[in-house]
Amino acid sequence: MEHMNQTEQTEQTTQIVSVAEFMRELSSANPPAVIDVRRRPAFEADSLQVVGAVWLDPEQVTNWAPALTQQQNVVVYCIKGHEVGVNCASALNEAGIAARYLEGGLEAYKQAGGMLARRAG
Repeated sequence: MEHMNQTEQTEQTTQIVSVAEFMRELSSANPPAVIDVRRRPAFEADSLQVVGAVWLDPEQVTNWAPALTQQQNVVVYCIKGHEVGVNCASALNEAGIAARYLEGGLEAYKQAGGMLARRAG
């Protein structure tokens, strides 16, 4: 019998949004709230992020999740769309927030030619 680790199980139960769908949603009349959940060192090392995204510390998701309860459509992304993004989306889902994680993360979004913004500072 094959055993899955915690991250693999979470990936199977947390909703994913493809880069193509995410790009369509960003240009729609009702775009999702976009949260950059890269770990602090990765965030600080790369000044580019998805246009309109806000960075929130993934280590503090339980602290900032309650502020999102009014937001019905949230997409989180990390570097490659694995553990950090999956776990944050899962934690938000458990808090009653309709959150998905970006498949392939910021790297896939960059490769697809997604619109990026350079952070000030």
